[in-house]
Amino acid sequence: MISILSTYIRMLVESTTKDQEDEIHDPKKSYDKKFTKVTFKKPDIYMEWEEAERYPGLFPTIKVWKKIMSKGKTIDVEEMELAGLLNNTDYNNSLSSMKTSFEKMSKDRIDRAEEMFDFSKESIEVELPIIMKHKGEYELIAGNTRLTKMGILHRESEGSFPVKAYLIEV
Repeated sequence: MISILSTYIRMLVESTTKDQEDEIHDPKKSYDKKFTKVTFKKPDIYMEWEEAERYPGLFPTIKVWKKIMSKGKTIDVEEMELAGLLNNTDYNNSLSSMKTSFEKMSKDRIDRAEEMFDFSKESIEVELPIIMKHKGEYELIAGNTRLTKMGILHRESEGSFPVKAYLIEV
């Protein structure tokens, strides 16, 4: 399945112009390939609050969390070269390492990721993982499974599949 995905993504990228590539990778638009439309959406503030509560010194209340999240932005993790610099994640520069980590995740996490990234569907929607920048350091707050899966797809498609996240600065 992944080799088919890689072939389709490569064909799309090779057949597009520079302007079309920019549009495809624009996080506010869809990542469009021949059979599946991939849309990246902002994280659900309320669903991710439980993850934010692990940092009570930075996010003491949901009101503070909401305010900081409202100032966040979508980033391309690969363009920022964050692989290997992020704390609290299995995402890195090594395809084999990410695959091994992904395979060791709980069955329910793997199942959710496989369902989310089901390229047999006409379209899929991926909620962006949340990365926090604090005192010059980057840490993943939520979405390790999604981020790792995007990293795997990025490496398997030779860079064609984007690795997106939602960045907040504290």
